[in-house]
Amino acid sequence: MPLIRVREKNQVTLPREVMESLHIQSPGHLQYTILQDGVLIRPVSTPQEDKLSKIRRLSQSVQSAYGGSLKADEFINKQRDEWKK
Repeated sequence: MPLIRVREKNQVTLPREVMESLHIQSPGHLQYTILQDGVLIRPVSTPQEDKLSKIRRLSQSVQSAYGGSLKADEFINKQRDEWKK
């Protein structure tokens, strides 16, 4: 039976074989349950951020950097025009 090393701060790295068998990729989430004779680890799917929420979140960061979405569009179009020249 292969061993997994426990590092400082109780961190462990799961072997590639374990991650592949659980079909987990980074970033991902695992759920654990403590049993009498061990620990059960299984993959968990987290709800994905819907597209509209993501656009709103990203537009807020654009707004703070450029003063609003219209100004951001103006800036992008200006950059495109200059690049085409």
